Amino acid sequence: MKFKINFDKRAQAWCVIIAGQTETADLREVVLSLWQHDGYVNSEEAIWDMSKCAANFAFADISRFVDWLAESRKGRGPNKLALVAPSDLGFGNSRIYAGLQQLRGFEIKVFRDKQSVYEWLG
Repeated sequence: MKFKINFDKRAQAWCVIIAGQTETADLREVVLSLWQHDGYVNSEEAIWDMSKCAANFAFADISRFVDWLAESRKGRGPNKLALVAPSDLGFGNSRIYAGLQQLRGFEIKVFRDKQSVYEWLG
């Protein structure tokens, strides 16, 4: 798994692109790295593009990741997040994650393409 972060000028938001086979432990590493990135950690909105990611998380994995994030976050990073997941499996996993995070007060939506993200972020 690898990731990169860049500023998406069209969305006016930081975009995290995840590629390759991914486990929830990998996502923890990504988040820890992002918390060291001044632009991302202070942003209000972000995009996570999972379209090049191969991930199949069990519900328990997603739930543990959400719990870890809630315990560790300490106000760092955006509260509004767009997830791009075009595959059925990725979309389903992302919807589970979004639902659990929405219960914690985050505004998260899952999309199949980036054009829809741009429309949502306006």
